[in-house]
Amino acid sequence: IMKDRRIEFNKFGLLFPFILIALVEISFIVFFIPFCIWEIKSEIRNAALYLIFCIAIFSVILPTACLYIKAFRLYIKKIPPIELTHQFYISNIENIQLSWNEIESIDTKTKSGAGAGFFLAIKVIDNSIIYNQTQNIIWKFLLWQNSSKKSGFLVLPFQLLKGNMYD
Repeated sequence: IMKDRRIEFNKFGLLFPFILIALVEISFIVFFIPFCIWEIKSEIRNAALYLIFCIAIFSVILPTACLYIKAFRLYIKKIPPIELTHQFYISNIENIQLSWNEIESIDTKTKSGAGAGFFLAIKVIDNSIIYNQTQNIIWKFLLWQNSSKKSGFLVLPFQLLKGNMYD
């Protein structure tokens, strides 16, 4: 029988990306949006292009930003990202609780390019188990996107977790 285990956050792996994402978001508010407003006075076409560019960049960053904001809130409240019990896998970041019988496989994934790194990927027997537990619309979209790629419902960066991927 497995002992209950709480996997804690890696402070540096959480705080550094969170601060970086916060700075990017603040720079959009402080620099780009006022620039677009100023540009409207001179030429509407350029302002529209800048605004579309800002919205596109913001929407690309949004899923990662949501993950790190949620993780930061849990870190402040001293709630671990993952809890393992003899009955359940509990992901506090996604607010998902799975019975071990519902999990098909647990793998590590490597991603190269933008957002490169090592990730924990969990695939479930039935994706509706996860989809029905999720209440946040952004998480629902991300879970649907991940399940359609057959990469697992959950793709959690190892840099958020204390220890290494082989623990």
